[in-house]
Amino acid sequence: MGTDIADGKSDSEKVTTLSDYWHLLTTNYNYLLLFLSYSIDNIGNWFTFVACVAIIEEFGLGSLYNSIYLILRLLPSFLFVGCLGPIADKYDKRLLLLICSAGAAVVVALLLLPMKGTVLLIVLYVVTTIQFTFAALYEPVRTSWMPHIVSESELIVGTSLDGVAWSTVSAVGAGLGGFINSRYGTTTSFVVDILSYCVCFCLLYAVNTDKITHAPMDTSELQLTATIDDISSIETTLENGLGSISPSRSRAVTIVESRGRATSIGTTLPRNPGI
Repeated sequence: MGTDIADGKSDSEKVTTLSDYWHLLTTNYNYLLLFLSYSIDNIGNWFTFVACVAIIEEFGLGSLYNSIYLILRLLPSFLFVGCLGPIADKYDKRLLLLICSAGAAVVVALLLLPMKGTVLLIVLYVVTTIQFTFAALYEPVRTSWMPHIVSESELIVGTSLDGVAWSTVSAVGAGLGGFINSRYGTTTSFVVDILSYCVCFCLLYAVNTDKITHAPMDTSELQLTATIDDISSIETTLENGLGSISPSRSRAVTIVESRGRATSIGTTLPRNPGI
C-alpha cells in the first residue's frame, strides 16, 4: 500500500473526506455510472416495499402475512449465499448486472396485471421471491466489480461512499415511497420501481468496458472490511394508515482481491429497504 510522505500514514489510515468522494465521482466515469445505478436502484425498491406492505394491510391479514413477505425478501440471500461469489467471478459482471436489472423490472411489472384477492397475494409473494433472487446476485456482483472499476487507491474511498450512499438513499427512498403511495396508490409505486430498474439498466449499459482493468491489481495484502450499521431506524408515517415502517440493516462486506478474483462475502439485504 502507498504511503503519504507528509504524514507517514498509509492509504488505509487516511481519513476519507468529502473532497475524496467528489474527486472519485468526477474523475472516474465508470464508477459514477455504477454509483448512480446503485443509488437509483435502492430508492426504487422502497416504492415496491411500501406498496406491497400497503396491499397486505388492505387485506387485513395482520402481522403474520407481513412477516411472510419480509422472510421472502431475505430468503434468496441465505439460500444462494454459497454460490453467489463464484458466479460473480466466473461470468461477465456487467452482463450479470444487466440481467438482474432487466429481470427484476419484468417481474415487478407482473404486479400491474389486474388481480384481486388471494391470486394477488400469491403473485405478490412469488414476485417478491424472484425479485430478491435477482437482488441477492446483484450486490456481490457489483461489489466484486468495484476493484476493476476503480484503482487500488480509490477502492477504500469507493467502498466508504457506498455506505454513505446507502444511508442517504434509504432515507430519501422511504420518504418518497410513503408519499407517492399515499397520494397516488400502489400502481404508481410499482411503475416508479420499474422505471428505476430501466434507468439502472441504461446506466450500466453505458459503462465503458474498454476502460475497465481486467488484470489483477497488486493487492496481495488487501483485505478491506467495511461494516455498516448506520441506520438503526427509519420511520415513515404514511397517510393511508400504513403506520410506521422501521427498517434497519447491519451489513458486513469483505472484499478480497487475489489473483485477479474479487469475491464478495457477506450477509446483506441487497438493494432494499427493510433492508
